[in-house]
Order: sequence, then C-alpha cells, then structure tokens
Amino acid sequence: MTARQGHKPIDLRLVDGFSNMVRPGDFFWSETKEGRRMHVAVPATSRQSDTWTLSDIPVSRSGGGKDWEWDGIVDKPTISPSLDVKGIWHGFIRNGKLVEA
Repeated sequence: MTARQGHKPIDLRLVDGFSNMVRPGDFFWSETKEGRRMHVAVPATSRQSDTWTLSDIPVSRSGGGKDWEWDGIVDKPTISPSLDVKGIWHGFIRNGKLVEA
C-alpha cells in the first residue's frame, strides 16, 4: 500500500511531449503498435510541489487486458481503475485531475 501524501487534486495539463513536462499533472499521449498510451507526471513527494515521476499507462476505450479504461476525452481524461505508482503515489485520473486515493 502506498502512503498518502496529502495532495489536493491536481489539474492535468496536456503538453506536447516529454520535453515539455515540468510539473505534476502534465501529460501527453502517444501511439505505439500496441495502442494508445498516456504519459503523466504524478507527484513524487508531499514536500515539493514540483517533484514528479513519469507514469506510462496503456489505455483503450474498452479497457481489459493490460489496458486501463479511458473515456475518450483527450484533454480532460478519466481512466480506471486507479493508478498506483508503488511507494510514490496512488490515486485516480478523473475529469482531467489527479485525485489522491
């Protein structure tokens, strides 16, 4: 179980690739031969608001297999189930926000 960090919901911000990611909540999409992926910066600590780690999430409209289910909204996505970056952050991506579990 990942300890709570005490973060308030963080607005997601769609950016144009990894080099433009500067804060928790920044994200971008990519396509691979396996399908669509969401790359999102999640908070790494509770002490520094600019410290983040990258999470790479395979998504599809139907979910299943290794994919998270995605609602199809590109700029303010919701995916399920929750995202657990072991030992770092656990929460949900809901309506364009990172929401800690």
